[in-house]
Amino acid sequence: MATFKPVILKGGRHFKADGTTNIKIRLYHKGLSQYIATEYFIEPSFMGGDGNISSASLESETLNYELGDILQRFRNICIQLGSVRTKKMS
Repeated sequence: MATFKPVILKGGRHFKADGTTNIKIRLYHKGLSQYIATEYFIEPSFMGGDGNISSASLESETLNYELGDILQRFRNICIQLGSVRTKKMS
């Protein structure tokens, strides 16, 4: 079963000049991770280890809502495909 989680990638090439980095959705399936970029950028200190945006960010409520919506859409796609099909996918 695939799992999804909002994450940020650390390292110099992932940061913009203003110090923000792109929030990505990590798709984990069969021991492999793939990352799907979102349209959202955040300062790394605002991203919690659990995938939630800290309330210290002025946009935390909106970002957590939007990211939750994205996760639900991805999960819905997996449900529609069914476990028989997703087990065969790499």
